Amino acid sequence: MINSTITSLNSTNCYYMSIDNGAYFYMDNSEISYAGISLIDKEKSGLWINTSNVVINASRMHHNLCGMYIIDSYNNTIANNLIFDNTFAIYVEHTNSTIFANNKIINNDHGLFLIYSFNNTIKHNVISNGDYGIVLGFSHDSNIVNNTISNCKEKGIELIASYNNAIVNNTLSECAFAVYLHQPTVVYTHLPESNIFVKNTFSANSEGNILIGNTITHNRYGIALQDSHYNAVINNTLVDNYYGITIDASKNNILVNNVIIRNQYGITLQDSYYNTIINLSLIHISEPTRPLYISYAVFCL
Repeated sequence: MINSTITSLNSTNCYYMSIDNGAYFYMDNSEISYAGISLIDKEKSGLWINTSNVVINASRMHHNLCGMYIIDSYNNTIANNLIFDNTFAIYVEHTNSTIFANNKIINNDHGLFLIYSFNNTIKHNVISNGDYGIVLGFSHDSNIVNNTISNCKEKGIELIASYNNAIVNNTLSECAFAVYLHQPTVVYTHLPESNIFVKNTFSANSEGNILIGNTITHNRYGIALQDSHYNAVINNTLVDNYYGITIDASKNNILVNNVIIRNQYGITLQDSYYNTIINLSLIHISEPTRPLYISYAVFCL
């Protein structure tokens, strides 16, 4: 599919495309719009891809229910595309060893959503003006690197029961939660644990993570530890957030060498125990440190 345009006659969502297992699909400098008739029936959600070794390059997807739905697939390259005004920009399920690079994903409700997928690379994408940026659900051993995510009403990067992922050098701003990790109510085998965060913007809800060297700006919550234990938060700089660091129902975390500048609240603790805070710098804070209810921490300033 090269230099092609597929759309509906009257700009309504009245058709869908299905690429079945075993097919070869290459799309370059093309456009798909107004595709998808159902989000319940996944195969009819827009461009449905159930084959491997797919290449989608320098193309445009807009006003679809789902820009592309990739399932049971591997070894794909999705790069240099403009994806806008869809309900889901990219939905990925049971898909591995795929590269998502240099895409502009704008004005979609959901940006890039991966579930039950591993060994994928998400790099150099620009995602803005949606509810969610990048979501990993029950996924592992993937890299999220050098992405720019802004103006998300909910979460910039969300990890749901996902582990062994590297989230490195991403820039996130103007999100309700920059990065949010959590475990669903139902207990699964893997907690969101052993993820590595370097030079990002985020908040967290999990165990056993190391949050180091991040710059966190212009979010409602900079770092939020909620029901989170045994995390290390080291050498982070938080600037111009409403809440700098929030610790809620959490214990045995260690915070070292963090700098909090021009946040409305510096550190807020609630129902938290046995946390250690060392070498904290608070600069131009309206409410520097506030313990709420019963909280215990060791401060070494």
